[in-house]
Amino acid sequence: MKQIKKDLFRVAEKYVGDREQRLVKATAALDMLSPLRVMGRGFSYVTADEKIIKKTSDLSVGSEIKLHLSDGSVKAKVTKIDGMKKK
Repeated sequence: MKQIKKDLFRVAEKYVGDREQRLVKATAALDMLSPLRVMGRGFSYVTADEKIIKKTSDLSVGSEIKLHLSDGSVKAKVTKIDGMKKK
């Protein structure tokens, strides 16, 4: 009976250890995709009227925008728009 308990404990310990390793790896992967981590690598995002800007067509000359950086934000005004050229 003692051996069965030892074996069961060992199997349970291995199972929990394996699950813990998977959790650590998944947490690290999610951390790398974190918006704050991405912004820390030099990326930013732009909003206008509290909406995320995805295309130049979402703006017009004179639009007030907000640039969100890793350590704060900057307000700016659009002075020129260079759109993507169609092929």
